[in-house]
Amino acid sequence: MALVPRKLPAKALQETLVFPPEIVKALDWRTSKYKTSDDWNNKRIMRIESQLVVDVSSLKYIKKIDLDNCSNIIDVSALCDVTYLYIFRCNKITNVNVLCNVETLLIGELRNINDVSALGNVKNLSLWGCPNIVDVSALGNVKDLRFSQLPKVTDLSALSDVPSLSIEACNGVTDISMLGTVKYLCITECDNVTDVSALSTVLTLTLAWLPGVTDVSMLGTVLDLDIIKCHNIRDVSALKTCKKLHLGACFGITDVSMLCSVKDFTIDGCTYVTKM
Repeated sequence: MALVPRKLPAKALQETLVFPPEIVKALDWRTSKYKTSDDWNNKRIMRIESQLVVDVSSLKYIKKIDLDNCSNIIDVSALCDVTYLYIFRCNKITNVNVLCNVETLLIGELRNINDVSALGNVKNLSLWGCPNIVDVSALGNVKDLRFSQLPKVTDLSALSDVPSLSIEACNGVTDISMLGTVKYLCITECDNVTDVSALSTVLTLTLAWLPGVTDVSMLGTVLDLDIIKCHNIRDVSALKTCKKLHLGACFGITDVSMLCSVKDFTIDGCTYVTKM
């Protein structure tokens, strides 16, 4: 039995947006027009015109919610206990601290948020394209933390105990010396990062698109090391003690002959290598 009539007018849908929690487990709000699945129990997905969505208070029992370009939503406090919440380009939302109990929270391109101080208990947190976030010091207890394109973030000193951390395109970041205790670390497109010597105790480390990095001589103790498109790295002789090593499209490297002792070594796109 269909949850709602297939041709329910959008206006009527907006006025009667109430779902039985025992039926609905996941809700996907996209900018596409309203659709219902032929097999609701298997698909468990619904799409409606995002501009119509204003009040989400009736959705607190839904475990997985995807809000994409929902330009009229302001208050998301009712969603504080959902398991998985994705919010993208919902720019009337200014307060995300009410989502502190969400297990997996992904927030993208919310231009008007600047405070994430209450999100330290979120297990899996992703933040990207939020230009007004400055302070991430409260996020030290997050288990899996990923942030990208947060240009005002400069201080990572509180994140040393985060088990899994990914930082991408954050050009305000210059000092990553405190991240040596992170188990799984990815640093990508952070143009002003130059010194990676303190990362020697990271278990799994990815360095990608870091033009300022030239010296990797301290990284031979990293168990699993992935270096991609770091064109100013030339000497990789110290990496011969890595257990697993991948070099990808690093044009400054010419000699890898000393890496034959690495048990799991892959290389691709390093077109200037002449000594294998």
